[in-house]
Amino acid sequence: MFPGSTEITFATWMMYNVPGMLLGVFLTWAFFNILYIGCRRDATESTQKAIRLIIEKKYEELGPIKFHEGGVLFLFTTLVLLWLFRDPQFIPGWAESLNTGVKIKDATPAIGISVLLFLIPSNPSRFGRCPPLLDWRVAQKKIAWGILLLLGGGFALSEGAK
Repeated sequence: MFPGSTEITFATWMMYNVPGMLLGVFLTWAFFNILYIGCRRDATESTQKAIRLIIEKKYEELGPIKFHEGGVLFLFTTLVLLWLFRDPQFIPGWAESLNTGVKIKDATPAIGISVLLFLIPSNPSRFGRCPPLLDWRVAQKKIAWGILLLLGGGFALSEGAK
């Protein structure tokens, strides 16, 4: 509808939103620092030691990273990189270099990674049938389908109103 305007990509969206996110994280850190540690200088060292011990204990309770956790982390990182480098505006993006004739948008890598979540096994070293990283029962229970249908209906309505 607006051929002279630039498209909002994941990278341009991040340039707009990351400064506000960093400011929010810093303010939250400062608030929790004041709330739980306080402004007193005399108890700072002992309080920091106690906090460090609690954090180390909780970190050790996590244990080593498992294959399914690493797989989801890898797929999520891949998705973010695909979003960032689809059309970064300063170099030709991967979507442009495919030359498919079809305009690839940000939804394409999201759908592709979602499909991979259903295909990659959660424990490939186990013999026999192994569940995938994400199975349909979990997706049915955890996804807010009402919100998803509401958003999809809104997008369809806006596309129809064009």
